[in-house]
Amino acid sequence: MDSITRTAEQIVAIEAARAYVAEIETGGPIDMGDTGRLIGRLMGAETLLMEIAAAYAEGAGQSGPEGRNR
Repeated sequence: MDSITRTAEQIVAIEAARAYVAEIETGGPIDMGDTGRLIGRLMGAETLLMEIAAAYAEGAGQSGPEGRNR
């Protein structure tokens, strides 16, 4: 994979995570009793972390177990 494309994928993944955290922070206090919302946020965070890991993995941007296509 081209290093410029890989770097762009890494930046996009990190910026998506930053935007997700900023959205949560500006949303006010988190209601710990709302388990559905908590689970949704955790699942969203997990997805973003997997995207970051994939962007930094060897062979990122390829299809198959060594990378993935967007």
